[in-house]
Parts: sequence; structure tokens; C-alpha cells
Amino acid sequence: MGRKSYDNFFKYKMIEELCNGKSSRDIEREYGVKHTTVMKWLRYFIKNGAFGDNALSPKENLRLEQLKEKARKRELELRVHGTSRSENLEWLLEYDSDLQQWNEYATEWIKTVVRNKSVALSVLSNFFKKYVIPYNITRSVQEFISIEYDTPDFYEIIYAERDSHFHALSEAKKIIEFC
Repeated sequence: MGRKSYDNFFKYKMIEELCNGKSSRDIEREYGVKHTTVMKWLRYFIKNGAFGDNALSPKENLRLEQLKEKARKRELELRVHGTSRSENLEWLLEYDSDLQQWNEYATEWIKTVVRNKSVALSVLSNFFKKYVIPYNITRSVQEFISIEYDTPDFYEIIYAERDSHFHALSEAKKIIEFC
């Protein structure tokens, strides 16, 4: 079976679909493009920009630059490798340099974790990916822990759909330890 050839317009459309919240598996089901192919397009686009489109108008170039920024952030959200393994959480700063303070506190805290460090890293990763970033939680840790700051319920947001409340509770305790 030969490889399919897709035009660049279609590739950008698939990248936009990813950036608008669809998973690569959803795209595979909907459009018949392998999920790995869609992720390759996303990573290529982030690294190299436009797909060999030499004659783009300034308006098209601007649109693609904006898409590239969205794609970079979406790729970090989708990335599994590195986000729950790296003890200095550098991916957090790649996502948003304003998360510097959160990064410093998380890096210091993870150094104090003796048992199940991989679980703690995974829990932190979820906390940032599913709570701090999408809910635009303050970039100031001091403001976050202050009594005046109105925070959405992280347990409801991160763990509401979990089957095992035991695991959800033990993970939530890790977040509370961190905070």
C-alpha cells in the first residue's frame, strides 16, 4: 500500500484541529490520517515553520506564525515524555516563561521527595497541565496560596472523572504537600 500525499492546506487544517483541542486519535478516526503522521506534521511545523510554501502572502505568513505559537503550546500539552520525568520541569518554562516562580517552587519541592519521585513528578505535571495552565491560575505562587485568591477546586477539575478515588485522593495529597 502506497503512502498518501496530503497538500499543505490539509496539514495546516489538521494542526488547527489539534490546536483547537482534538486529539490526534480523534483526527485519525475523523479524517483517516494516522495519529503519528499528524503529530509529525505538528512537530515539523513547530521546528521549521511553513511546509515549503514559498509564495505566501504577508497575511498568510502572519496566520501561520500565530498557528505556530498555538501549535508549540499544544504540543507541550500533548507531550507525555519529559513532562513527568524531568526533575527541573523545564517544559513548564517552554510553555510559558511567566511560570518561572511555579517552576522554581516545584523544582525545589521535587528535590525533597524521597519515595515515589516518579509519581510526584506525574502528579505535578497533571497539576500544571490540567489546572494551572488551562484555568489561567495566577503566575504568583504567593498570590495563589493567599486567602484572598479565589481558586477553582483542583480536585474537581483534575480527579472528578477518575474511577479510583483512592488513587485520586493519594495524588491530590501530593499536590497539597507541594502547595
